[in-house]
Amino acid sequence: MPEHIGLSDQQKILVALAAAMGAGCRTCAEKLSAMAAEARIESHEVEAAFAEGLLARQAATETIRAKATSLLGREPRLEAGDGAPQVADLCRLAAAAAANSAPDALRYAGAARSVGATETAIGVAIGIARSIRSKAQGFSDEELGAWKGQAAPCPTGPSETAAAAAGGGAATPGAGCACK
Repeated sequence: MPEHIGLSDQQKILVALAAAMGAGCRTCAEKLSAMAAEARIESHEVEAAFAEGLLARQAATETIRAKATSLLGREPRLEAGDGAPQVADLCRLAAAAAANSAPDALRYAGAARSVGATETAIGVAIGIARSIRSKAQGFSDEELGAWKGQAAPCPTGPSETAAAAAGGGAATPGAGCACK
């Protein structure tokens, strides 16, 4: 298959590794790293994919920082807020959960508990984070031009040529995909 038409299985794994870094998905990174080793992808290629994903995540942080600056009319302060510690910890909890960083979210939940946050308040913060994460995905898909029902290729699925030979399309999570 000509390179401009699709990606090889190894290239899909590398792109998926970068996406895992960008999404903050530690489990994805772990599983994809194992797949890369199994596919005999050289370590410098894996490291490059990690770097590209981390650079994209850093760029996304700068993009949202620019949005905060625009909304505030000035650069946001990045030191601890002046508000109630409980609310600050719940804000951090929600932000970490929305960014798919469970270890950080759990740490902030513990900090919120230590200053009096209830389990209900922690649950609400996590629920808000899930809602924002879902809406952000939808808004991003709209901006990228993706439409509902579009199949998302899976790095663990067969290559496009193998899928075509078998009479199927690219695997999607939950359908012939080991990413579940």
